[in-house]
Amino acid sequence: MDENEYLLRDYQRKRIQEVINSGRPYHDITEFIDRAIEIFLLWESEDPKQVMVRMTSLMPFTKEQEIMMNDVMKSNQREKYFGEGARISKEQEMQRKLHNSENDISEFREDLTKSLEYFSANELPFILGDEIKSNPSPILNSFYNRFFPVKLVVSVLGNMIYRDQQTGGTGVSLTDLRVKSFDIAQEISSEMMEFEKNEKMIRNEKISTGLPKISDFDSDIEQKKFQTQKRFKDHFVGKIIRKSSNIRNSEKSSTTFVTGALAELGLAKFYRKPDSKISDDCFVTLTENGMTFFNFNNYALRKSFEHGTISKEESNFLLKLVHEKFQLEHKFISASINIIKENKTNITITNLLDSEFLRIAKDYFNKNSDSSSIAKRFKNMNEGLKVRTITGWRVATMSRLAEINVFSWTINSRGQSQYTLR
Repeated sequence: MDENEYLLRDYQRKRIQEVINSGRPYHDITEFIDRAIEIFLLWESEDPKQVMVRMTSLMPFTKEQEIMMNDVMKSNQREKYFGEGARISKEQEMQRKLHNSENDISEFREDLTKSLEYFSANELPFILGDEIKSNPSPILNSFYNRFFPVKLVVSVLGNMIYRDQQTGGTGVSLTDLRVKSFDIAQEISSEMMEFEKNEKMIRNEKISTGLPKISDFDSDIEQKKFQTQKRFKDHFVGKIIRKSSNIRNSEKSSTTFVTGALAELGLAKFYRKPDSKISDDCFVTLTENGMTFFNFNNYALRKSFEHGTISKEESNFLLKLVHEKFQLEHKFISASINIIKENKTNITITNLLDSEFLRIAKDYFNKNSDSSSIAKRFKNMNEGLKVRTITGWRVATMSRLAEINVFSWTINSRGQSQYTLR
């Protein structure tokens, strides 16, 4: 069998899916396989110790993995390769304290009024340091199936910059932003879920999608709950990644970049603190686009959920941003609108969308010398995996478009999605 035609056995697919469902740090089966191959290639390289550096992407470890690490590694080795565990522990303790504090959501809303007024007359503070950039991609991450969580994090960041200015601080750290954003996201999620319950909203109508539920910080946190928290922070707020590789003669090379919606949408900039180490924290500030997005009024942030989660101004802004930054995503959006407008067949619309998305993706990657990781993965997929990947992209794209009111989304009695242009 050709290596490009390798198919997972049923028991392999089932076991990998079980791992993903348990809350481990893999978005889908493709990511799991990519990570496994990458780790084994490092293990078989001229510098196999680099596999330990790559393993940090799998943190936090499960209880069983921690026990194994303690049994086979000396404490100085664990600290050398997995020192991030200390940062995670510190961040978790900060989260616990903030969770137990009162009036967080009311203070957030009071600060939002003050910060919007402040920045209407004052510029963003200038930050010294080396900028950490994101890796370019032609498509939005499938995890960002809603834009409201991004708006929430941008608003939290604007408030924190305002507070920092008022107290003569030195900047907003990424760790502080991750902790504060998650806390406010839980608070607003709780309010939204109550609203959804009272309004008897069905699945596709729910406005709390993408936000984390309230966690129990007064007891031992289950691994799955922690992974949910970590995913929200990593994907919607940001995470610093250090990727090491080997070039000729085992010469070591490393690249530092930031992942997450804020960086990838160009709404925030991340700066390395002067004289800090690679693994240390960094500063975060809004970009010009980030400040524009921050300044738009949003009713949902102020608990007026009947108006929806994204305003018309924000919708227009986001569509323009996607058009400018994500070529393949823009093609998907245009195709979706055309199909909804012209569909007069009996074919299920999701099948039409998947077929067209697949054609567009193949054509795009064949014609463009795209070097993004997503392009490399897609080109190496077998046909079956490409189809499944496209379905994930379609679901995320259509969910975002429904949220920003490009069309209305209903589910018929047979459980099939139906779309109508607004």
